[in-house]
Amino acid sequence: MNQKTVKTNLVVGICLLMASVGQSAPVSVYLRAGTTTLTMTDGRQVVMWGFAKDSGALVQDGTITVPGPALAFGPDAQSLTIHLKNTLPEPVSIVIPGQWATQGDPARNPDGRVRSFTHEAPPGGTADYTWSNLKSGTYLYHSGSHPALQVQMGLYGALTRLTGFGEAYSGVHFDREITLLLGEVDPDLHDAVAINDYGPGKTITSTLKYHPQYFLINGVSYTNGLLPVFAGRPADRILLRFINAGLDYRAPTLNGGYFSLISEDGSLLPFPRETYTTLLSPLKTMDALFTVTGSEAQTFALYDRRLGLVNSTAAGAGGMLTHLNIDNPSALTNLPASWITNYFGSGPSYPPNTVGMTDDPDHDGVSNYAEYIAGTDPSDPYSLLYISNLNPMNQPQGPIVTFEPTFSGRRYNMQFSTNLVSGAWTTVYTNIPGYAGYMYLTDLVNTNSTQGFYRITVELP
Repeated sequence: MNQKTVKTNLVVGICLLMASVGQSAPVSVYLRAGTTTLTMTDGRQVVMWGFAKDSGALVQDGTITVPGPALAFGPDAQSLTIHLKNTLPEPVSIVIPGQWATQGDPARNPDGRVRSFTHEAPPGGTADYTWSNLKSGTYLYHSGSHPALQVQMGLYGALTRLTGFGEAYSGVHFDREITLLLGEVDPDLHDAVAINDYGPGKTITSTLKYHPQYFLINGVSYTNGLLPVFAGRPADRILLRFINAGLDYRAPTLNGGYFSLISEDGSLLPFPRETYTTLLSPLKTMDALFTVTGSEAQTFALYDRRLGLVNSTAAGAGGMLTHLNIDNPSALTNLPASWITNYFGSGPSYPPNTVGMTDDPDHDGVSNYAEYIAGTDPSDPYSLLYISNLNPMNQPQGPIVTFEPTFSGRRYNMQFSTNLVSGAWTTVYTNIPGYAGYMYLTDLVNTNSTQGFYRITVELP
């Protein structure tokens, strides 16, 4: 039996995740290469090439971004097909170093010179790319065509796959994860490409004189007043995913703290190495675990030790710099105004029993406060967290409990009881990092039970 109940709360506590198993599934992603314009922190407009994630082959409903959309996959994603649509004036392709693709023959110019690491989507055309055995870890996807130019122009993004929910690699568990994708921008190069003044016989002939003036983390260059990133709570195991999409070496450094390097280019290191800095060559990825001892709130600066710390000629702090905040957040006393506006409009007045913490406007038995914690839609009676499937009891690996909808940035707990009336609830999993879509957890504790009840609780942050 299963019990479809939801408990929403704000609690503090940590626990390592036990192993989970599930079913494999093929995944399809529709990417579109196109042009966008970014406004740098000093006001300069820079033309970029980037990727958008569309919902299908015949639509263009995604937004071109730099970096491209993060492709994050759960443990059930065994194969990946990327359908690429190209709206740029030159051929584009997709490669994922460290992942083995079913195709990989280089594309060549008529004189035999290699132009791309794999087959291409021509201007106005499409191409498909398949990886049949997706590996767990942290990877950079990017254009394999004219990579010295196209990667610098912005055709790159992060790809991650979990071994299990809350498990980055086999036996490597985490409570929160943060991707730190480092990038650079040479505005003179971008300006030349925008006016077709790049290439043989033109003003800028190659990237040999590449000179970046802007330095980004996740597409953002630091400025004074930029708020810290919430990284986790004291004693959390925080997974830092470092990726370098630049054309030069970068050295991400944690000021006042240490992290343990655990993997390189998606492969576990034989021996973790504790350090406060690491050197990332171009297109390289590394993973690290960061844990803060003690109970006090702390903030750590993370920056490029090679001093990519400017915003061109603008005065003040800038570049590859961010702050990681470690804290125990307090419970909400009011719903955020942005959340109310998103679901109920800007007001200023609302119908009775609509926007209060305890109101339930969609009459699904879940209050607005609980909907906010769970990430569900308070205006849709069918949008609520529930157990959607329970594999039979008494199977060798234990019952598999599937629940949805789930979201990143939340934590999920699973409890078990043999009796709803007098039985106590025992914890099976606690503080499992959320994954967008649905999740499943295997009960490795109560494998001998012939019947029982499960419930899922969700927490913020």
